[in-house]
Amino acid sequence: MTTRGPWRMAAAVAAAAAVAVLYEAWVVFGFGGERLTVAIDDVGLAAVVGVAAALTGLRARRMADGGTRWGWLLLSASCAAWSAGQVVYSFYEVVLGNPSPFPSLADVGYLGATCL
Repeated sequence: MTTRGPWRMAAAVAAAAAVAVLYEAWVVFGFGGERLTVAIDDVGLAAVVGVAAALTGLRARRMADGGTRWGWLLLSASCAAWSAGQVVYSFYEVVLGNPSPFPSLADVGYLGATCL
């Protein structure tokens, strides 16, 4: 392991923590009004889970062990399903300006995430 590895990880964790704190502050304090806060909340959650899906998928590609690879792939698929459900939910709330009906297509993604 090179000496740059731990510093890269520390920088990535610090950047993720800063984004999380800013996101949480935005949602809690409602900067920009209620409609913008809802948009930031919905789209932000879809983006975070989408990034998690991509990163776990990349991790699966690098695994040599077949069983471990399948575990990472299933985790990636679960994150992708949740992100897809959140995108649909965000469409209802942000684009259409209506609360998401129940049941809706968003629930297919949410339930798909728990089945994987």
